[in-house]
Amino acid sequence: MPAVWPPREFRFSELPALDAVVVSHEHEDHFNIPSLHMLDRGIPILMSSRASFAAQAMLSEMGFRSVALAPGEVFSFGDLQIVPFSPDHLVSFNADEWDGMALLARDRANGGAFFTPVDVFPTKDMVARLVKALGDSAHFLTHMSEKLSWVDTGAAESLLTKKAEAESSQDEAQALDRLAMGAALAIEPGASVILSGDQIASLKFSTEFLWTVPERSRPERPLWRHHPDGEYGPASGVARLAEPEWREVEACLRELAQFLYGSLLYKRLYSLTVDTGALPQPKFVIVLRDQAGARGFEYDPGSCGFKPVPAAEAQRRYVCGVECWASDLAAARRGVFEPRILSLGHSRFWRPDKSMPDPFLHILWPFFHPQRWPQECLHAYRTQYAGVCQAESGILHGQAQARTAEVAAG
Repeated sequence: MPAVWPPREFRFSELPALDAVVVSHEHEDHFNIPSLHMLDRGIPILMSSRASFAAQAMLSEMGFRSVALAPGEVFSFGDLQIVPFSPDHLVSFNADEWDGMALLARDRANGGAFFTPVDVFPTKDMVARLVKALGDSAHFLTHMSEKLSWVDTGAAESLLTKKAEAESSQDEAQALDRLAMGAALAIEPGASVILSGDQIASLKFSTEFLWTVPERSRPERPLWRHHPDGEYGPASGVARLAEPEWREVEACLRELAQFLYGSLLYKRLYSLTVDTGALPQPKFVIVLRDQAGARGFEYDPGSCGFKPVPAAEAQRRYVCGVECWASDLAAARRGVFEPRILSLGHSRFWRPDKSMPDPFLHILWPFFHPQRWPQECLHAYRTQYAGVCQAESGILHGQAQARTAEVAAG
């Protein structure tokens, strides 16, 4: 599972009663089976209506009532309204956040409002719809790009522009004053802001149930899309594939080739001029590492496939490429882990020519989206859920044995 940063502590026993849980989209840092398992099954889950069949089916199997969160619909819990907004994938590049939505939470009784685009980019149309949904709210709180801001509704289009660097403060009162004056604040998990009418009533850096681990106690931060300089191991823990498993990898490459037809990579490769004999070649390659020796596979649009090529010096010979362990590619295809795990020090990507598409953001990540492999994802969710239940059962059994031993000793 990809690391969550910054690390935080969670005290579930102090969590207030929940009316519902909103899941903006299916990526596992949002739709997380172990976290959902901790919730009472009587709590409804508002899940993006654009999520895969696997997510909806898994919620049902876990015993939850799933409510489809559709853009444009208003969901009410007492005085609280939840309004989801659809991004515009034709206007903005949102990677593979196909089922993602921006969210507005508005208190109709007291007038407070909070907006977050989550993992998608706001557009002019979205901002116009946001302003309409805000009604007579003169301000709203927003969190985007890891920054907390107090925004004048009349200046809501400022969400579309790049804000100044976020300020940080160790003093809650000072942070509250700066936020009310329009400053963008760097706020860590656990912070809470209470709105009263059109005013910010209070700001706290932590709650009774959630707080951020102090910096001195944090491990080294995992780097997103980190390219290791030296050797790196497989995320799957498997260094060598048997020949039958290589057939599975080759089948995955055939599927990837079909996926690439008409893609950004396909169009770019067909737009390049070939300079005979010059390096790097205007082609895309995947190098798959294995203990028995790395294997190279060159994308061939004409055959809608990948053909075997030498793996040596691939970065020098190809204008765009990916290197990872063969076992990791197979594991991602099976749904064992999300492809983002490859970007945390378990692969290399290159494109010296920046006009080429990003090998991870434009190729691997969208290729492995749950909507493309719902059955595999459902199998992975079931496996993960079974593991969580088994671990919980082991803990309960251990606690029971400890109590029995205490009684016997007493």
